Amino acid sequence: MDNTTFKRPLLSGVVYAERAGHCKIDDKRGRQWHIMHVTPESEPLEPSPVQEEYVRYEFGEDDNAYMGPLLSSLGMMTGEEDRHHELKARAVEKAVLSAPFRLFSSNRTGVILIYPVYKSKFSPSVSLEERIRATAGYIGGLFEFESLVESILWQLGNQTVLVKVYDITNCRPSLMYGPNYVKFDRTMAHMSKLELGDPFRKYLMICIKMRPLNLGCQPLP
Repeated sequence: MDNTTFKRPLLSGVVYAERAGHCKIDDKRGRQWHIMHVTPESEPLEPSPVQEEYVRYEFGEDDNAYMGPLLSSLGMMTGEEDRHHELKARAVEKAVLSAPFRLFSSNRTGVILIYPVYKSKFSPSVSLEERIRATAGYIGGLFEFESLVESILWQLGNQTVLVKVYDITNCRPSLMYGPNYVKFDRTMAHMSKLELGDPFRKYLMICIKMRPLNLGCQPLP
């Protein structure tokens, strides 16, 4: 099983969220990155419990149309999920990825990337508490995973390969790209681990060589 790395995801939206204490979230310069719990339509939306630490995003009014899909997708995560991703990001000083989910705007598979931003440089041996104090905020990015794979296949110019990608972090794999059901010859399939930069998540890619259709010779009438 080979190992493949995609280092440049196609981000369709990027937002900077400043780390702030509870006393600073009413600052008029920015709006709170407020994550609502996802509940059935019949139940009212409830905000996440009050925390000692928040993040807030800042952008101009002209950016609303551009940032809408990203912020709507961020709203699909609960406050606990959002906090979990931020804690992981600043603990490892790397970008972390959310589990795949369907985007509101396109109904395609999307993934949110969160990367910590620090006020100053520090040695790799610093404690977690020092990392927390040095954290200035987080960069959140959204990319359509299906668009990423299609772009790479287009660059390769190979239309005879069927690709399926799974998130296998949990015991139940989640299909991120490719058809749900397709019959294929396993001898023509190649499986490889896929790395997207997040050490906490695992991905599997299956490439299937499709046999060309044999149309045969048709006699002219």
